[in-house]
Amino acid sequence: MKALIKCKEVIPMAVEKIVMLHVAVMDMAKAKEFYAEKLGFQVTRDYGQGDQHWVSLDAPEGVRLLSHDDA
Repeated sequence: MKALIKCKEVIPMAVEKIVMLHVAVMDMAKAKEFYAEKLGFQVTRDYGQGDQHWVSLDAPEGVRLLSHDDA
């Protein structure tokens, strides 16, 4: 039998800043297009090494996103 835990109060939280977020994707080209063209991120680095590929993007507010492709 699973025990249910009930919260007596909800504590509001807000994320003020994300320093770095790693996102693994299956299709780097589609992910890069989505983040850059649809969400307005700026591609700051795009490089590959063998079967590995990395793309680093900056959000319009200056937040950096690093995406990695294992394919």
